[in-house]
Amino acid sequence: MMKSRKIALWSIAAVTSVFVLGALTLHALTDSDHLKQMARDHVRKVWLRELTVGKLSLSFTPMPEYHATDVSVSNLAWAHDKAIFEAKEINVRVAILPLLTGRIVIGRLSVDDFKIHLQDASDGRKNWGTPAPSASSSEDTATCPSLAAVRLNAITLRKGMISFRNRSDEDTIWLVDSARLDAHAGWRGVTLDFRLSRDGHIVQVQGKLDDVSRLGVKDTTSSGSLRVQAGAASLAMTGQLPLDPALQRYKFSAAIEAGSLDDAFAFLGIVRRSPVALVASANLLAAGATIDANDLQLQLGKLHLTGDARITRRGNLPVFDARLHAGHIDWVQALLDAGEPPLPPKPPDALFHDNPLPWPLLVAAAGVEGTLRANIQSLKMRSGIELADVTGDMKFAGGRLNINSFDAKLLAGSASGSAVLDGHQRSARIDLHLKDTLLDTWFSQTQKNVPLVGGRMQVHAIVTANGKSMKELAASLTGPVTLDIGTATLHSKKLSDAETLLTGLTPFLSAKGTDQVDLSCIGAHLPFERGIARGDNIIGIRSEASQLLTSGSMDLRQESIDLHGSIRVRSGIALGVSTFANKVKIEGKRSAPSVGLDKAGAPGVITRIAAVIFTGGASIIGTTLWDGARAAPNPCLVALAAAPMEPKQTTQSDQPARKSGSEQPAGASKTPRPR
Repeated sequence: MMKSRKIALWSIAAVTSVFVLGALTLHALTDSDHLKQMARDHVRKVWLRELTVGKLSLSFTPMPEYHATDVSVSNLAWAHDKAIFEAKEINVRVAILPLLTGRIVIGRLSVDDFKIHLQDASDGRKNWGTPAPSASSSEDTATCPSLAAVRLNAITLRKGMISFRNRSDEDTIWLVDSARLDAHAGWRGVTLDFRLSRDGHIVQVQGKLDDVSRLGVKDTTSSGSLRVQAGAASLAMTGQLPLDPALQRYKFSAAIEAGSLDDAFAFLGIVRRSPVALVASANLLAAGATIDANDLQLQLGKLHLTGDARITRRGNLPVFDARLHAGHIDWVQALLDAGEPPLPPKPPDALFHDNPLPWPLLVAAAGVEGTLRANIQSLKMRSGIELADVTGDMKFAGGRLNINSFDAKLLAGSASGSAVLDGHQRSARIDLHLKDTLLDTWFSQTQKNVPLVGGRMQVHAIVTANGKSMKELAASLTGPVTLDIGTATLHSKKLSDAETLLTGLTPFLSAKGTDQVDLSCIGAHLPFERGIARGDNIIGIRSEASQLLTSGSMDLRQESIDLHGSIRVRSGIALGVSTFANKVKIEGKRSAPSVGLDKAGAPGVITRIAAVIFTGGASIIGTTLWDGARAAPNPCLVALAAAPMEPKQTTQSDQPARKSGSEQPAGASKTPRPR
């Protein structure tokens, strides 16, 4: 009996003790001031930030749950916003058994009506990192705590806003319509589903991750997959995905499939419409400061690119080394497919477009450096000119593009050279060589209706220019341009008749009486200075019947021509207008210049006509016989004599001059000059 009483008394004492301890524990766990202080101490210790809480309470319906209002976490001192996180309401559901022993084990967390303020400073600092606790002033050595010690299996976010302020102090805002994350014990087997929007354009993010317990720890990854959907565009990533905000280690494959990029562009704040589908993929590997993108494939409309790239971070400066290959590129179509608006047509009489060139894109690339080796199978330019087997070796640095070398097949010949483009100065320096290109192919590809066959060209230009458009670049063009064009046939009865008129008044005495003009050569040395090339003997033209050497100017500013020169019968006896007046004037707009006799030669013409009348034509015949007996210098070589000496192969334009040493220009050696 006594034993039973003792057991009963001990049982009552034990139960009483449990209730007393439970009451004391419950009081501690429901004391809002005590809980706030515990939370503030924890945030200060782990994240080195200040926590503020408005009201905090605990309810038991149906499970124990803490309710907090007006919660905020302070930002770093240098950041623009005072708080990195703000929430009107936070609900935390806890496990009941650990609660009775004084431990808080969070099972579910829900956050409503919240704001997150992220910032990337101009000096590279990021406010979502946390200063190391041991560092007194080391805000730059950011590291995030592991989640391994946090017991949580569900997070729900509703009605949120995320703002991101970039290095240029520009703010971008996304709305969080809903977000849910579920995890097994120890943050394993995580699934997530986020729904974000910007200006009404929705992006859905879904994924599975094997283990995120070390989220935020340096160089950590997790096997898994993510899928991002924006309208008709999707991005899928599978492999070792990064858990470190510094994104310094990962290995995954990425693939983009987009019937349209409109919603994706709108979500990212890019004002652009892309009317064609995009398919792209790459294997991405990051190790420390190096990122490799291998097996790069991109299909945008009819544009297909392949290649690989390596990006190495040098401080805050990304440096890339890339190789790209493309099949056929139609430049106009590629721009339209990329969302660029169609270029307005040029005025009928204009030579150059006046639309702005993409200098701002080059300036925007000032924050990166790198080299690019590109190969394009075929490229159709805006003008219609087609290039094949295009190769280029170029370097980007400080808003400048240095094209160290480029080569291509062009107009049945070849093109090579180098260029420097400066986005800040809107300037270009070009060294261009065209070898054995055909003039008739140029007319054909640019859809110019000129009945010319042949005309093999050698061109060399070393020029500089600056301006926001092609029109302004042309107006500032400075430097020498040399053209050496070989034999060609111009099928035109009108021009043939005009040549006959100039070189012979009677068909049986004229050098030619056909429906074509056979050109032997065209030579030009154009010393441009601020868009104008002027000088003596700058352009020479020779046909089988006549030749012309002109002086004057070519003006790219006004797109006009002002040339004058002497036209002569090339050989033999001919009676024509040139017998009376051999001064020809070519002037006016480049698109439609007028050709006529030079007014300055009028008194000489009258004198010669009077001599015909009073001498019965004897003086003309005598003069013509004298002119025919002495061959004139080749005007093409005379014009080219001012060009810089170059060790180039000779062209067809040299051949007529070698028939006789007397045809060499004044002061020239009888040995053919290398050009």
